[in-house]
Amino acid sequence: MPSWRCDVLMAASVANDHRPAADDSSRWFQEASIYTVIQQYTFDPQSGATLNRTIREEFVPLLRAAPGFVAYYWLDIGHGSAASFSVFEDQAGANAALDLAAYCVDQQPAALVGKPDIIKGEVKVYANCGL
Repeated sequence: MPSWRCDVLMAASVANDHRPAADDSSRWFQEASIYTVIQQYTFDPQSGATLNRTIREEFVPLLRAAPGFVAYYWLDIGHGSAASFSVFEDQAGANAALDLAAYCVDQQPAALVGKPDIIKGEVKVYANCGL
């Protein structure tokens, strides 16, 4: 099994001291205390490659330095549509990241069309690969 499949949630679980029992070989379901932010974007399809590079090279390094940062995913869905999925240890970190994302969106007016749709909240249950 590729290790990247487990890294993110394992990092969150260790950060919050949610470890599976040593003898538990089944999938692990755990009550969580982490926060997520999901944002859906619309952009000019011709700007996709530039936008992906800007996120990778400029936004992600800033986000990694944010308090409570655990993980970030950028999904280029195609045809000028994308979504991001961010994981943080607490709500304060998630809110700080939203402010950072809003600033970065304002710096890319040619590529993005409108403001993103935002869903955020505390993760109540998650499952990981049981490492």
